[in-house]
Order: sequence, then structure tokens, then C-alpha cells
Amino acid sequence: MSTTNDNFNLEELKKIFEAFSSFGGNNDGGTSEDTMPEGYGEFGLEITNPIPVNSIIGNKLYLDRLWTTDNVKVTYERIGSMRAPNISSIIDGYEIYAKGKKIATLYICPYNKKNSEKAPKGFKLV
Repeated sequence: MSTTNDNFNLEELKKIFEAFSSFGGNNDGGTSEDTMPEGYGEFGLEITNPIPVNSIIGNKLYLDRLWTTDNVKVTYERIGSMRAPNISSIIDGYEIYAKGKKIATLYICPYNKKNSEKAPKGFKLV
């Protein structure tokens, strides 16, 4: 038998997850900075400089905050996991859309101690 909880609040769940994730979890080798120290190239837009986040759910939390600098909420689609020569962890690739049109591919590394507060060029976090 399934039940529903009318008191479920997604924003509260996100806050709980972020608080829990701030302890670093199994990401002891990951950074606690907004950029990866070993990264090079355009932040988030090149696989060699992925956006650090703290988990697979952290990918979603980060991307759900992403808007273009001209105030358009983006949508996204995961394209898979990949590797870069300078990053020891797996990187997830996402195609980013604004108004239904693909505008970028972003690279995110979910094995870090926190979600970055930095946005790639052409984007902002809200």
C-alpha cells in the first residue's frame, strides 16, 4: 500500500540534503572549493575544468539553480559519464537548453565536498 504525505516540501528536502552533504561524505579526495584545483580551460564548459558538486543529487541541485545571464531558466539532459586526463574522478556531461534550443554542454564532477557557487560563463545561479 502506498501513502502520500501532503506535508512533503521539496525545498526542505533540498536543505536537509545540502546540510547532510556538507560533511563531505565519501568525497574525502574532492575539493571544498568552487573550482577544481587541477582544472584548466573554460570553467564548466570544458571537460578539463568540470563544476565540482558533492553527489549525483548535487548535480541536479546545481543545475536546477542555473539560469542564463539574460534571465532564462535552463533545462538539461544528461549525456553520460566520461573522463578527463587531469581529473581523477568521473565527470558527468549535460546538454543545456534555453527556450528549447541547445546552448551549451556542461561538465560536472559529483565527487567533491560541496556544490560550487560559481556559474560558467553565460550563466548564473539563483
